Amino acid sequence: MVKGLELFRDHFSDMTDQYVLIGGAASFLALAEGELGFRNTRDLDIVLLQNAESKSFTTRLWDFVNAGGYEIKQRSDGSGPILFRFSKPADQSYPSQLEFFSKLTEGVSLAEEATITPIPTDEGLTSLSAILLDEAYFEFLKAGMHDSGGLSFIKADRLIPFKARAWLDLTTRKAAGETVDSKNILKHRNDVISLSELLEPEMATLPDSIATDLLLFLDHLVHEDVEPKKLCSSNDINQVIAGIKAAFSLP
Repeated sequence: MVKGLELFRDHFSDMTDQYVLIGGAASFLALAEGELGFRNTRDLDIVLLQNAESKSFTTRLWDFVNAGGYEIKQRSDGSGPILFRFSKPADQSYPSQLEFFSKLTEGVSLAEEATITPIPTDEGLTSLSAILLDEAYFEFLKAGMHDSGGLSFIKADRLIPFKARAWLDLTTRKAAGETVDSKNILKHRNDVISLSELLEPEMATLPDSIATDLLLFLDHLVHEDVEPKKLCSSNDINQVIAGIKAAFSLP
């Protein structure tokens, strides 16, 4: 289950062209369509898509934040991409945390921005949001948007490359001595294995840079200490890897 997802769906049901869910919520929805289960998720990661209706969407966003009574309201500081983060809702039926990411540096504002504090610089962007800084990943995301049941989200053919890249980024940062929660690294790896259950041969064609990232992840995955059977129907990690390569036409 995804905490507060139905509330979010009902609030933005007529604006599915304005955003796309990524991360755990999108994984839950993709696996649910395949009648498969997924770990509980309490947060929503949302990419804002800028167009003529963006002002209406951000007004609606603020209404949702106020209705949930979110205690912590933060915004990324500086001239880079914009990330709004809201957490600790007074109404516990709402998602525990909302993260709204916009790749554009202009055109996203909230009516009551004066009450928003900067996100601490040492926290920065989330791993998945940060990947959207890459033009290839951002365009790949938009090309794979899926609208179903009043929600806009990406499915396994997009989630797997995104989560593979997030795993690579977090692993590299941890190896460099940065403080990175190992649980987040394992989460992305395990989600890739779970989502692989939904893949079919030649499902998607990857831009060269994304294909390179995914192949690098798979090179690491074969050496990971993991039991695929706990996450999908395959008993062998090599079968998982072969299925992913077939889905994306990788060598």
